[in-house]
Amino acid sequence: MKNHKSSDRVLLVCNRMSWCDIAKSFTETMFEDVESIFWNIGEPYPSRIESWEGEWILSFRGDLILSSDILKKASKGAINFHPAPPSYRGIGSHNYAIYNDDKEFGVTCHHIDDNIDSGAIIEVDRFPIAPQETASSLGLRAGTYCLVQYYKILTEYLISNKELLFSNEKWGENLYTYKKLDSWMQDVATINKDHPALR
Repeated sequence: MKNHKSSDRVLLVCNRMSWCDIAKSFTETMFEDVESIFWNIGEPYPSRIESWEGEWILSFRGDLILSSDILKKASKGAINFHPAPPSYRGIGSHNYAIYNDDKEFGVTCHHIDDNIDSGAIIEVDRFPIAPQETASSLGLRAGTYCLVQYYKILTEYLISNKELLFSNEKWGENLYTYKKLDSWMQDVATINKDHPALR
């Protein structure tokens, strides 16, 4: 007996990393109607997003900030897959984690609200940071964990129409921005340009 795809309409928002191509392909095997938006910082706003309406908005490694009006068009929910633990909101998390000599890292699935990385947390998956880890290797590992988490949430909850759970995890207070990251990396480089947090 063949499994049928879900009839839920999905808006998938991604950046242009290879992880996102994989997420798109998997999403299209699960849902009949998938509208995919690939967008990187600095590109023109994808105006076609304004006409979408459906059941789910899924932001996988997406940098596009979605307005309240767009979020309201998802009748079942809007969720984001953030490649970092809740202590690191925003971007550059793998750089900071290496610099801070963190012992573990993780990825976070959460509901999207009007602020960046602040919505109710659904699930956090953590893993140890390797002794010789660099920012680049940690970022790649986080990408893998994020994709596995994406598979899990879609197959165990969205496709099964099972209610999403809420975690007791809380977001950190600081929001890390591109401007802050650029300034911080310059400061670190003046001390040690070969620091693993920069590699």
